Amino acid sequence: MEKNPQQVLNKNPHEIIDQTQLKRIESVHRGFLYQHLFAVGCLFRLSGQETGTVAVERDEDVEITTNDGTIYVQVKYRSSLLCRSDIRTTLERFDRIRSEHEGKRLQSLIVSSSELGPQLTINMKDQTWPIDVAILTPTTRNAFSDRVPPVWSSLEEALVWCHDAAGNLPFATLHPETLVWKLAALVQFVATGDDASRRDHIFVREDLPALFEQLVEQLQEFPSTPLDYRPQVDEPVFYSDALTRLIVGFSGAGKTAWASWQAQHSSGTCAYFDVVDLHGGALVNALARELVARFLRCQPEGSALLPAFSGIEALQCLNGRLRPDRAPVVVMDNVHRVDPEEIKRVLGACSNIRFILLAQPGSNATRLAAILEIEAECLKGWDADTVAAVFAAEGAVLGPGIAENWRLTTGGLPLYVKNSARLCKQRYEGNAEVFWKEVAHGNHLDELAQESILRMTLEDLSDDEASLVAAMSLASPRMTPSEIEALADALPSLPQRLASIHRSLQSKGLIQIYANGDRKLHDALRLPALGLLDGYSNDQLHDLRVKLRDVLFASLLEKWDVARFGAWLRLLAPTGQIETLVDLATMDMFHQIGDPSDLKAALIATADDETIDDTLRYWSLDALAFWELQRDKHERNPAPYLERLSQLLARNPLGIREQTGFRMKQMLYAGMQGDRKTVDSVFGVASNLPEVDALRSRLLRYNYAVALFHCGHLQDSLHLAEALSAEYFAHFDLHPEALIGINGQRLIRLLPGALADHQDDLKRLGDCLDLAARCLRQLRRNPIVIAIQAAKFYQISGSYRSEMKVAQDVADDMLVMGDAIGARQMLETHVLPLLLHCDFNSSSLDVRGQYAVILAHCGEHERARSEIENLAPYMPHLPIHQQTAFGELCNRIEDIAAGRIRLPSPPVQLTPNQSLQQGHKQRVRRNAPCPCGSGRKYKKCCGQ
Repeated sequence: MEKNPQQVLNKNPHEIIDQTQLKRIESVHRGFLYQHLFAVGCLFRLSGQETGTVAVERDEDVEITTNDGTIYVQVKYRSSLLCRSDIRTTLERFDRIRSEHEGKRLQSLIVSSSELGPQLTINMKDQTWPIDVAILTPTTRNAFSDRVPPVWSSLEEALVWCHDAAGNLPFATLHPETLVWKLAALVQFVATGDDASRRDHIFVREDLPALFEQLVEQLQEFPSTPLDYRPQVDEPVFYSDALTRLIVGFSGAGKTAWASWQAQHSSGTCAYFDVVDLHGGALVNALARELVARFLRCQPEGSALLPAFSGIEALQCLNGRLRPDRAPVVVMDNVHRVDPEEIKRVLGACSNIRFILLAQPGSNATRLAAILEIEAECLKGWDADTVAAVFAAEGAVLGPGIAENWRLTTGGLPLYVKNSARLCKQRYEGNAEVFWKEVAHGNHLDELAQESILRMTLEDLSDDEASLVAAMSLASPRMTPSEIEALADALPSLPQRLASIHRSLQSKGLIQIYANGDRKLHDALRLPALGLLDGYSNDQLHDLRVKLRDVLFASLLEKWDVARFGAWLRLLAPTGQIETLVDLATMDMFHQIGDPSDLKAALIATADDETIDDTLRYWSLDALAFWELQRDKHERNPAPYLERLSQLLARNPLGIREQTGFRMKQMLYAGMQGDRKTVDSVFGVASNLPEVDALRSRLLRYNYAVALFHCGHLQDSLHLAEALSAEYFAHFDLHPEALIGINGQRLIRLLPGALADHQDDLKRLGDCLDLAARCLRQLRRNPIVIAIQAAKFYQISGSYRSEMKVAQDVADDMLVMGDAIGARQMLETHVLPLLLHCDFNSSSLDVRGQYAVILAHCGEHERARSEIENLAPYMPHLPIHQQTAFGELCNRIEDIAAGRIRLPSPPVQLTPNQSLQQGHKQRVRRNAPCPCGSGRKYKKCCGQ
């Protein structure tokens, strides 16, 4: 099978170009938000007065008028001490205000989030300081506390105070946080001068009850938002240019919670209306009464509007009183339960209202989208990090792989994830991995929420629809229409109308269609849909799995696909293809994509079955030993498998391939234990075995070199790795210098013959170059050029896991050289795409931790902290030494942010390839400093 090389992703188009400009912008907005929250605090204080006003952005930031006179307030939000120069123009403006309002009772206040500088403190004690000018800071006594809030030192402190003040208002139906954000947005709007009801920028005390009441009514019918609300992947925005939008998702997808959350954080006018159990005229009349009460309640004629008109006429009258440029948003829930024509009538009467329609998938939702000529939007569910956070909040622990499995099992739908997390804690003592395995095999005793909720959807299917859904529930990857048609051939009763069944299932939201035409059963349905297979006999299920296996294999022959390959692998054991599975386990490709460790049980069963051929048992044990050798040094234990391999070979020597394979693993294990004597002894025995050909000799020498590396004999290991690399280069008739500056595609064209004929040897050359680079790194010599060459050979051979690890090493090398930008490009261009494309869940924590450090070195400290926060839920799952390493990683990022850790400045800003090319062009002397900036001589760095 020919594997296409991994396609790299383009650079993130949202990357900030000017960090300095961003910081200036953030500082400005912090100041504005602080000022707006201070005005909100003044409104809360004004509600305790009998009369008065609060004005924003007139002669001063805030102006407070009561029976005691007027207070002019200038609000300063600063990170450094307040100086006289900071308030010079403010004092001059106060002088003008004083002269214009001579004889009136005035007071001028300067509110500063920071304390006073030394000189300003002295100035205020001077007799020349104006008696009617006061400065309030977080630590000074507030003599005006009945009219202005306390001075806050931070935005967080401001929000806490405002939330507490809002909670004391006699309007308990509105969440305090909601009221604060609404008022802050309203203050900002009034400051623009565009609020028609407050052109003078003034809030009047008598209007406050109505203002608070109005804000209460705008959201009082929205269902309460979960306190632990977590955004979904690529959530739709609340406001858009579209007048009508349709959000579709199964029950439990979080549609209503999304709408409530968005409305709560919206500064515009919005309303919620549930259409459940309302039909025909009842729907129109109820909606008309609701919207008139919402949007016209402050108008004197508003209350008399409704009795004089029918429902549609009332909506039309309401629509005429609303401004198109200030269209409110109305969220209509459960619209799938109403005739689409009735919804169309309502929308036709309300052109000045934006509607967000929430619906469950089905024929009505599909028909509604067609009638309104709009595309339905979907909530995509939570990602694996959020799933892990939900489980962690319930006290359950899980790693990235199991988090992804639960995401797929639940479709990431919030209700289903929360229910699974609770059951995990209650029934499985927080062991998410054991719980998932039980669910995956149908052995769980407690019904999951998605099973009970989606059962009715499945019960409404026709027999033919149920048959196709049952077959597709066995297939996890996306499939083409032709693949689904081929799979349907194995059904007990072949559906005669496959195309129409496809359309019907699509309209019901059960089948998802992707841009390239591929189809897939919705992830959340796969678990309950497996119940449809209960009526199938064992023979029928076997035939269905065999058909799916063959369909996937046929597609792999045409086009390589990681997801299909993984699904095909997992069908080998259930369909009796143990020999094929074991044979694949001996191939490098088996370990280069995804995480095949879930197939470990099948290999263990094969190794334990004494009735099976010794060769199959040997290679099963060989794969198990290989996995153990690849594990972390704190966890690996290959000794039991190596002992069983030794016993098997003592009873049956098998062939030269098996004998050399065993001794190579013996060498590796001895090397990891630092036992050079055993390494040399085993290598000597293996080298003298009969029938050791050139290929076996190279493999033995490579593993000997790796064992020496582990023993710490770096120079010996390097010499062997360089000699082997030279042999492979000669085999391909390539020269290392010719590879500089060329990409994988150009390298493929330099190879003799077809790529598929060389993939194993290309991977082995990559191994030798990688080993040489690791030796150079340990010897404190520049390894980047050789490591990049290794990555190229890994890429074109399809050795994606090895390519990713080498690219990570290169990124670290770049950091050592002071090139944080190059390190970031390496991860974003090569490592992160591979992590996503190949499902390397076992490596995700390491990669993302490395990426967080690189982001911190690039100055993006908040993004680095955010990345670390996303990893935190996985930490309880890890061994103690990895948890300790994670803590050190967090400290390192904080040290970078604080400037305690800095990268060196590279003397020459060149990439490794450019440096080597530059060295050749300039004929750098062998003993001169290398142009790459490593600080070493050219002959011992890029000149090798």
